[in-house]
Amino acid sequence: MSQSKKANFTRHRYVDEFVRRERERNHHIPHSVCLLILSPRGDQVGLVSPVKAHENAQEHVLVPPQIRMSRDSIKSVCHSGDYDLVAASVSETALVLARAVLNRSVRSNLNTFYASAVSKPEDNMLIYLGSTRGDNVVGEQRNRWAKHVHWAAVRLSDAAQAFRSNSSVYFDPQWCQGSRLQVLPMYDAMSMRKSEMVYQAILAYAKLMGEYTQLARAAQAGLERRTAA
Repeated sequence: MSQSKKANFTRHRYVDEFVRRERERNHHIPHSVCLLILSPRGDQVGLVSPVKAHENAQEHVLVPPQIRMSRDSIKSVCHSGDYDLVAASVSETALVLARAVLNRSVRSNLNTFYASAVSKPEDNMLIYLGSTRGDNVVGEQRNRWAKHVHWAAVRLSDAAQAFRSNSSVYFDPQWCQGSRLQVLPMYDAMSMRKSEMVYQAILAYAKLMGEYTQLARAAQAGLERRTAA
């Protein structure tokens, strides 16, 4: 795994205050929210192929849904009636993204979303997992550690027809088990740094829930292999 401290996955107590301070200090570094979508049994992760990847002839790319924390990005995926949510907090951005991607009534309760310890949140309820640094891709250039990525998670009540068929931000949504997740970087379907972040998010969810599932074990094994490489 990457040895830089920027690879650390940190659950900030006041993440929106962290975002505000970072924007003041380093206004050139963008912030994004990424959504870890879990199946009802917690054994699969929902991945999508972003529209941008298709525009760049990279239809094979599969990643968790992600959106930039900016008014223009949020407005571009808002459904009718959602635009009042454009305040660019982590919780509100995650809710807008979830509604743009999922065919479920996803909810966000601030007490649950930011709680330091969460005991079995209801299905379809968003929670904050933590924040880290990812690569920022501009054109064909990949800038290492040049983006803050804040992770939220939602565990769905039903996996059938879970994704919107008319999403404006992705193609080809699909469920992915831990064993398949580990091989995606080998086929350039997911970058190494992105796969690290997915593993970190899965383990953060497992720790928060107190559930060390098969998916969490696969994530742990994936991170250990990266460390040994």
